[in-house]
Amino acid sequence: MTDINDDFLVQRFFTENRREIADNGFSKKVMRHIPNHYRRISTLWSIGCLVLAAILFYMLGGAHLMLESFRESFNSAIHNEVTGLDPKSLIMVVIVLLYLGYRKLCTLA
Repeated sequence: MTDINDDFLVQRFFTENRREIADNGFSKKVMRHIPNHYRRISTLWSIGCLVLAAILFYMLGGAHLMLESFRESFNSAIHNEVTGLDPKSLIMVVIVLLYLGYRKLCTLA
């Protein structure tokens, strides 16, 4: 019971003795400078990582590995007598996968 009374008294004291401190635009100035700094760093970091990933992809033969895996997948599908492959559906799958990869790269920033 005394805790409730004490909390009430403390709350009432702070409410009655509340003083506003003049801001004079200080908060706006600070907020204008802080986010831009971190946004620039974030953008530079994302671009740097993207360039590094592209360089590693090229140097490690990523395009060749991807083409070989696609070729192997199509060959195994043909050898397993899957003759009902529709080229339009395969193109749609590739487009959707490219779109999802692009969206994932954009959300990293």
